Amino acid sequence: MPAPSKLWITPDGGNHWFNITPVGNLNLDYAGISDVTFHPENPLKFWLSLDREWDNRRVYMTTDGGSTWQNYSEGLPALPVNTITFVNGAGYDVLLAATDVGVYYRDEQMSRWERFGTGLPLTIVADIKISYTRKKIIAGTFGRGLWETDLCMPLTEGELLINDTVEWSGKRKVLQDVVINPGGKLIVRSVTEMGLDRRIKVMPGAELVIDRGTLTNDCAGMWDGIRLYGSAGYDDPTLPQGKLTLLHGGSIQFADTAVKTIGIDDDGRLIAGSGGGIIYANNAKFINNIHGIEINASKGKNPSVFTLCQFITNKPLPDGSIAGDLVSLKGSRGIRFISCQFENNLPVSGLPYHNRGIGINSFNSSFRVEKLPSLDSVPFGLNADAVFRQLWCGIKASSSSPAFSAEISNVKFDRNLTGVYFAGMNLCRINKCSFNLNSPNVNDSLKPAATGIYMDHSSYFDIYDNVIRGPLGAFVPKSKSIGMVFNRCGNLNNTVYGNSITNTNYAMLAQNSNRSSDGYDGLRILYNWFDGNEYDVCMTNDSTETNNGIALHQGATGDYPAVPAGNRFSYSKLHRDADLHNAGELLYYHYYSGADSTNLKPVNIYGIYPVIIGQAFPSDSAYRPEFFLTGEAEIENEFNHFNDLYNGLDLSFSGKLDGGNTGNLISEINHCSPDQVTDLISRLASLSPYLSPAALIALIENQKIIPNTLIFKILAGNNHFVRNSEVMDAIGKMKPPLENYMLASLAQAYTQYSVSELAVSELNSTRMLRDIMFIKRSLQVMDSINNGIDLVIPFLLDDDRPESHYLAAFLTASRGNATEAGFIFSGIPANFPQVEEEHHNALAGLLGINLSSFPEGKISPNLNQTEYDLLSQLTMVSEAGIYAKSALNHYNQGNYSEPYIFPNVPGTITPPVVPPVIFSGADFTVFPVPAKEYVILNYFSEYGLINGKLQISTISGQLIREVNIEESYGQQIFDVSQLDSGTYLFILIHNGGKIGEQKVIIVR
Repeated sequence: MPAPSKLWITPDGGNHWFNITPVGNLNLDYAGISDVTFHPENPLKFWLSLDREWDNRRVYMTTDGGSTWQNYSEGLPALPVNTITFVNGAGYDVLLAATDVGVYYRDEQMSRWERFGTGLPLTIVADIKISYTRKKIIAGTFGRGLWETDLCMPLTEGELLINDTVEWSGKRKVLQDVVINPGGKLIVRSVTEMGLDRRIKVMPGAELVIDRGTLTNDCAGMWDGIRLYGSAGYDDPTLPQGKLTLLHGGSIQFADTAVKTIGIDDDGRLIAGSGGGIIYANNAKFINNIHGIEINASKGKNPSVFTLCQFITNKPLPDGSIAGDLVSLKGSRGIRFISCQFENNLPVSGLPYHNRGIGINSFNSSFRVEKLPSLDSVPFGLNADAVFRQLWCGIKASSSSPAFSAEISNVKFDRNLTGVYFAGMNLCRINKCSFNLNSPNVNDSLKPAATGIYMDHSSYFDIYDNVIRGPLGAFVPKSKSIGMVFNRCGNLNNTVYGNSITNTNYAMLAQNSNRSSDGYDGLRILYNWFDGNEYDVCMTNDSTETNNGIALHQGATGDYPAVPAGNRFSYSKLHRDADLHNAGELLYYHYYSGADSTNLKPVNIYGIYPVIIGQAFPSDSAYRPEFFLTGEAEIENEFNHFNDLYNGLDLSFSGKLDGGNTGNLISEINHCSPDQVTDLISRLASLSPYLSPAALIALIENQKIIPNTLIFKILAGNNHFVRNSEVMDAIGKMKPPLENYMLASLAQAYTQYSVSELAVSELNSTRMLRDIMFIKRSLQVMDSINNGIDLVIPFLLDDDRPESHYLAAFLTASRGNATEAGFIFSGIPANFPQVEEEHHNALAGLLGINLSSFPEGKISPNLNQTEYDLLSQLTMVSEAGIYAKSALNHYNQGNYSEPYIFPNVPGTITPPVVPPVIFSGADFTVFPVPAKEYVILNYFSEYGLINGKLQISTISGQLIREVNIEESYGQQIFDVSQLDSGTYLFILIHNGGKIGEQKVIIVR
């Protein structure tokens, strides 16, 4: 028998040696020691691997430095073990053994060795090494070269339960699910690698703290992430919540879903479609996850906040999947993202935009994204900007009802295909943000343009002080760029002001209807700076609606605060309608005088009535009226001020318009008898230029009683008639028509604006300011306390617009109060008779499905067939369509995508045709004959009248009256009510000679 192997150990660096050779049943008489591996944290625990083919003698283990030994060979074949390796970082003992038939593994919870996974050959493996940075196992074989495979340790069944405070300060691998039970707290301070599909559950009343630590995957696959449990409501702070805190660079990486919130009821049962728990993340990182944060529906205001966090994709995911949304919000209110970065830094050339994910994808949620107001507390070297970079969409927010809002402030959007997309959102603010659209040609066919801001069927918004830069310049990219799009944003006053948009194809697109039926309310574009754009402002449409476009008056003429529009234009030479392209209803554009050098006067226009005011633009090139600079502390007072000012102007204007009673005036016109004509005309003249189009049409249509010359007189005093298509149509139908010289005279009104038109602009402008302050005050109230939404509802109900009452009803429903929502909703038709029944019924259907299918605190994972059918029906209704479409899209059961309507070649706006006025000779006619109260003189002279006079005398030649006639032609009315019955001679005199005479009978 050969001399057996010996094993010696030294405890003092070689000064003393002790023989610890296994003896007895575990002797080494017929085996040699091929390798030794030590436990990294316990030097008294180590393992021996044995060579040769001695049955059941493959691996020995000691836990006391060699004093005693255990056979650790169960499961290994009767072949040599060439090397043995301890796998670091698992948190428990895991070993790899290289044998003559491949690699085996065993951990402390296993009773025997098992063959290690896949990826390594079943041959003689002479040596194995582990690359922890690459997460690879490298095997050196006999005759078959080097092999490597992923360091994916076999998973362990069962759960690791944490019931007390536990700290993981060293690197470890965790190959089983972890459950932190109520009262338990886990603190992660180093790198922890989670096994494939393993997760950490933070139960209500438990806490997970990642302080400088990292939770990442164990191998090439993805771990499942954190599941945060808690009560699905935050109104009651005593309800149990799981808590997740990330600090000092703590990170979650390579998870399927980094964090997902899950709601439970009072009995601890899961609530499908609900979320709970609280997340406090400061200087945290969420990197290379398939899904970042998924916050599910809850009641009340979620106190979670993310500050100085990074949500980043910068590597291809190890399982080959494509990163999705970095943050997903579903049915949540109140979450704030402060100075966070959302980026996909993979090369754009290799990953099309539709696969680049969304920064924040929100459905039925209200949230805020902003930059820290002060950088004093930001650690040195840490990026404090709020950024969205190279994403399919930076922020996308849609909803199934009008009850959700968002605020985006001081955020950078860099080379996203779409910066911000809001669909059906209300009470939103986007301000002080920058948008860089300066990307290479977009490699995506799903959208026709890169866009900064897209507002789709959204209202009550406040968009100002943003900077948008496009790629136009020395070269023209193949792909298009758009600064802002407003698509069907309704009939309320929404104002976009103080923005700078440069080098885009289309600075602003206002698509379809963004105005009220009379145009008095609607989208207003004021004091923006446009430069280097192909088009500045375009009103486009793809519908047959008759009310497309934006508000009737852009800017105003009148006393402060009525001010011009104040936009600065690019003066692009690429298109003749590049400054203002209007394919909607005609509108008035008010601008400063002497503005050519400062690009304030629109030169290239289409579909616009330009109105110049007698005031130069202030010397400060960055000037904006003071009301656009209102601070938070002044908003309430400013709202009250403009509300009172508007009410006063409205009362004054209403008293002037048709004498304060349009219905009575129209009735007076319609029932006028011939004897009352002169009195009526005198009254109408006294009301001019404040006659409404309805009154003018009634006057024209009573042509059988009221002579053309009197109609002409009233029209001439109300220049605004020429800009009303219905009045112009009525004039075109007159029989007999107005004389050519009357039409020629009236045509001058086309370039002259009446006092009433300008008064309307002033009134509308004041209402706009009142509504701007209303939006600002609403946002202020909502943010004032945890549930400010409960305060904004009565504020909305005090408003004088039905839209605000509808919004209040939906907000009430979103707070779970179905009874009160129904009460508010049912009272709207009685309070606002102008609301159409079809419109009300459509919104009633929308309210119903939101109460049943999208109640507060729940977004169901799936739609049932009934819900799908109801939503599909609502997509056909304009008032509710966007909400139904958004809901179907959320469930991937719809195909709605935002439309882009680009300007076509402009048509021609033709001013009224001025007919020729041609006379031959001289003549005159007096009518009617017989006359009663008045007569009309219709006359002309080819060469004009010199010392023209009309003489009225008796048959015997006695002169009764003489009137000077100055014009060469015309119609004049003369009051003959003071003349007695009889026959009179009417003689027209020219230069002392008689042109002609006519007998006129006057009867009583």
